[in-house]
Amino acid sequence: MAELLDIHAGNSVLEPCAGGGALIDAVLAVEAEVSLTAYEIHEELASRLCNQHGRDDRIEIRCRDTIFCERLDLSESFGPRFDRIIGNPPYGAWQSTDRRLALKLTFPGFNIRETYALFLIRCLRVLNPNGRLVFILPSTFLNLHSHAPLRKWLLKHFRIDSIDIFPSAFFPGVAFGYADLCILNVCASLAESAHKMRLRFVDEIGQLQSEQHLRSHSIMLKQSEVSESSDCAFPSLVRKSLLNVRTHQGPRLGDIADCVTGFYSGDDARFLRVASSCVRGAKRYKLIHPGEVAQLSFGQDTVTAGIEGARAFVPILKGGGGNYWKEKAWFVDWSCRAVQHYKSDKKARFQNSKYYFKKGIGFPMVTSRRPTAAVIYESLFDQSVVGIFPKDEELFYYLLAFCNSAVFWDCLKCINPTANNSARYVAKVPVVIPAAKLLGEITKLCRVYYESISTGGERKPATEELLNKLITEGVELAARDGASTRIVA
Repeated sequence: MAELLDIHAGNSVLEPCAGGGALIDAVLAVEAEVSLTAYEIHEELASRLCNQHGRDDRIEIRCRDTIFCERLDLSESFGPRFDRIIGNPPYGAWQSTDRRLALKLTFPGFNIRETYALFLIRCLRVLNPNGRLVFILPSTFLNLHSHAPLRKWLLKHFRIDSIDIFPSAFFPGVAFGYADLCILNVCASLAESAHKMRLRFVDEIGQLQSEQHLRSHSIMLKQSEVSESSDCAFPSLVRKSLLNVRTHQGPRLGDIADCVTGFYSGDDARFLRVASSCVRGAKRYKLIHPGEVAQLSFGQDTVTAGIEGARAFVPILKGGGGNYWKEKAWFVDWSCRAVQHYKSDKKARFQNSKYYFKKGIGFPMVTSRRPTAAVIYESLFDQSVVGIFPKDEELFYYLLAFCNSAVFWDCLKCINPTANNSARYVAKVPVVIPAAKLLGEITKLCRVYYESISTGGERKPATEELLNKLITEGVELAARDGASTRIVA
């Protein structure tokens, strides 16, 4: 990071979240003749830094809150600013209610829930023209919809020179499953239309400084192309897909199916029951009694008014764990009284109710390993599930197989490589509808397999692999023939 900073003698350098001082030492090892200012909000750490560097005239240690420091406010408005900024900002720090209100005023239009993003914005605002910033950050800002305003601002006002992405497991004890880390290298100047950023994925720590790996594993991407893409999202460097998610001209999943977020009671411990104590996550929930489960055909009246009588619990699909079919393990109180609570309680989410108890496909909103799409049938679906409801019933079993396929998963991870699979990302996945013969073969095989396992039949990995293979073949044929995929009205 210190080498990427391109430090010169006489540069003013800011370390906005100094911690134990590792980046201070790295900067001085690269260039000793600098003026370095280090901020640290924790008094104990700031005191240690003062003890280590207090007699060094090149270094000024300040125990300050970088985000709300008045001196940095003055620097932003009147100067002096900094020539170089290097940092490892905090991730996911908790913010009090009063602080969140202040952050909304300080960073209007940006996502204020993620502290690393606030540090990035704050520091870029106090960077001299043609100055340089190098940060280590979670890679979530490259793709998440909530960070689209940050990406648009960054791409419009600054020149991104390089992004190196790598597993968080490089840091012992820091590994988290929802995202990688990245080193962002930014210059405070406008990017020319032809400017290309260097993007690279590194899977071994030694590769970060390997010139050979840099030459052979980097891709050069026009910054202007990312600026013009949907949500200004960066392409994934980790996965490749048979379908090009950026240039695909055919339908997206959101064109041929409604992709919506599910229901939340507002107080699951109160309203949910579980079929068995062996169900994952069942520990704090009461067991359902068979006499509490409703026995009726679910129509729109049930959705809007609830159920009279003692048998008022209905099944609800929760995310993850099963391909094609999941046994009904969770139940929620759907009595008239409970439904009225869901409609009025501020914590509850009685959303997209026209899809309740309809036949659909449930895909878990959070998963990082593999696709697990299961049928929603005479059931609610939880807010941890994206409900996918095909507009054409004839496509139902094809889309069920597609949403369990490697093609679907690779496309989704290209769109957003984090573990967050919200409805807006699922809807962006490109879809190929194969020719009638192959479509019929996949549809029949998937329907027969679903009907078998949903009535107690044995799961057959070979059948699931065959479905995956057929989906892949259909995509490959379309790509080879250049055939335009169809949208079934």
